Amino acid sequence: MDRPVAPVVIQQWPDSGEIVHKVPTAVTYRAGRLHTCTWGFGCFSPKNCGYGLGVIEYFKYFLDKGKFERYVKDNPGFAPDIGDVRRWFVDFLRALHDYIAAYLERPPWQLDRLATKVEFVIGLPTLWKERDELICDFKNIVEQAGFKPGANCDVIFRLTEAEASAVYTAKSLGRDYREGDVILVCDAGGGTTDVCVLRVRAVGGGVVELEALDEPRALYAGSIQIDNAFEKYAVESLVAIRLEHRQLPDYTERDMARSKPFQDAKLAFGTSTSVAVESIPVPGLSNVAIKLPQEKLKEMFDGQLQKIIEVIDTVLKIVEGTEVRYLVLAGGLGSSRYVQKEMEVFYNQRGISVLYSTDPIEPSLAGCKGLVIDHMQRKDYHTAVITNRPAGTSFGILCSDRYNKARHSGQPYIESQLDSKKYVTNRIEWFIRKGGTLPKDRPIAIRCFRVLALDNLNKTWAARLVRSGPEQQGFPGYLHPDDGEVQIFGQVSSDLGPGPDITRKLGGVLSSKCIYVEYEILVSIKQENLDFKARVVGDGTSAPQQLVMQYFEDRQSKDAKDGNSRFQNEIFRHLK
Repeated sequence: MDRPVAPVVIQQWPDSGEIVHKVPTAVTYRAGRLHTCTWGFGCFSPKNCGYGLGVIEYFKYFLDKGKFERYVKDNPGFAPDIGDVRRWFVDFLRALHDYIAAYLERPPWQLDRLATKVEFVIGLPTLWKERDELICDFKNIVEQAGFKPGANCDVIFRLTEAEASAVYTAKSLGRDYREGDVILVCDAGGGTTDVCVLRVRAVGGGVVELEALDEPRALYAGSIQIDNAFEKYAVESLVAIRLEHRQLPDYTERDMARSKPFQDAKLAFGTSTSVAVESIPVPGLSNVAIKLPQEKLKEMFDGQLQKIIEVIDTVLKIVEGTEVRYLVLAGGLGSSRYVQKEMEVFYNQRGISVLYSTDPIEPSLAGCKGLVIDHMQRKDYHTAVITNRPAGTSFGILCSDRYNKARHSGQPYIESQLDSKKYVTNRIEWFIRKGGTLPKDRPIAIRCFRVLALDNLNKTWAARLVRSGPEQQGFPGYLHPDDGEVQIFGQVSSDLGPGPDITRKLGGVLSSKCIYVEYEILVSIKQENLDFKARVVGDGTSAPQQLVMQYFEDRQSKDAKDGNSRFQNEIFRHLK
């Protein structure tokens, strides 16, 4: 089957009054009330503005507690807590969910939700890629907002925003990529810029397969930072005006940065319609404006461009020796003609072709469309677009060894009460190594053993899981309490014991009270999950048994399903 995938974008949003392709992340509250008055475009509608109303926007990254606390510190008048941030998320996403549901029930879709399965595919900020606590928090918020898995509904978290933009780039720009081509995707959006470098593995028959050459990277650079730079410029420019017009509200500079005149000037910069000096009206005053020279606007753009180029050059150094043929620009800032021209000048001379959509709308939708395109290729062709991701973190399992004085010198050991022999229990068997590729077609096999009492062969046992820290160098063979770079974070457990045939074979190997049994733990890395199973070595008659997985923070959780879900998330986000 060769079915082209053409995602359809919702273009009608409440209170927008025109065709638009995205809805602002904003909610409005009335003082003293917990529930939203309005959301999205409604927050900026004159009919919804007034005393006692507060608009909350640009809160997407406030779920990151560190960033949120820094913002509060830099803005003393802003005093919510992280619980408020979660409420903003829930309220906005609930309004979004309810509107999408109602929209799909209207013509031309006329969706019967009881008879039709709906799949919500949600992208994750690239900056969260190593932050399992943020991912888990966000997933819980999404479910509270109404995006709940059920009989006719599925909610899928799979790609980061950088990966989704890369998928869109590979499938939708009309470029005839060849196998072996290396593409660097730069998704410069509103608040952040994501960078991803990939090699084309296969093309044809409606399928594109990409191989990631480095983990996705993200930085705080984008068009919102240009707005913030203009807001600071407006503060200085309004000093003299405020002396004559003391009634100007404190938020005048913010409103000017979000105003149509400034946004139009920003969009036109670098095109033939850009003028030498822009005039940005002051809201609430007749015939009063501040002047914005083109060189000042250029300075605002260049501040973001410099940060973006530094990250791109870092990635190019990492893949040095590999010919990067294309640099593809996506995102809202990536659609800026000035940014496109500057990138062309800078990288064309280095032999890298800079590609971008000629439609100014398309780049800002790259991430959203990429999520749908990847999902449809998985359903139609049973393969992801990005088929091979390098591991961002090392993972291992703690195994035991019979103590050997020469081999285990300096390692702690215990003496087994069953056989009175000494064992080292802190050996690390690394099954995923940072920077290495992840096998997708076969399980990873790890050999371990247990000493079992003959009268208690099916006693539940557990194996602890470890992961590397961000600064870890190499792959230590043993876990030490003072090594802060290797962390125990979860476990797998089972009551799997040897069958009667194995018991007869091994009986009396150690003593009349216990036997030595070898196990094989099988780790399968799938597109959407990580799976642990175990089997007894030598028992060819029984199928491997599923292991129970648990993330240690959830060991006391009443909801085991939630704990295991969080554990899976912890593992898989680090793999990506």
